[in-house]
Amino acid sequence: MKQVFDAYRVIEHLHEIPLEESKLPRDYRLTEPTMPMSPGLMWRGCEMQLCEYTMEVCEEASIRSRRQHPLMEDIAVHLEYATGEDTYMGKPSWFGNPEFHLSHQAALVRKNKTFYGRKFNGDDSLMLMWPTHASA
Repeated sequence: MKQVFDAYRVIEHLHEIPLEESKLPRDYRLTEPTMPMSPGLMWRGCEMQLCEYTMEVCEEASIRSRRQHPLMEDIAVHLEYATGEDTYMGKPSWFGNPEFHLSHQAALVRKNKTFYGRKFNGDDSLMLMWPTHASA
């Protein structure tokens, strides 16, 4: 499931995991670990919540494939790492922002109108909104 790899790539980026130590398949790894990464910026400071989200996506992938996703244990390790004493416990600042969510739904509809058009019926011309930080 692509969402697992996408979210895990952000976790590795935020936790500064060297490319040679990445648990991702080669075609999902970042080519430059220092490249600016919009999803990384929007989750910075909320790594715990990102790990929890990734675990949920992993669990769904496991249900669909009828076997545990191979990254599940690694995500649990990252979750432990992400829960230090200065951990932000709230939701990211963009969570629940209608403009943010509508812009991402519009991007999904543009990507596959047949599938996502049935789920989201908003304006598919909205530009994708990427927050530059997660916490307030």
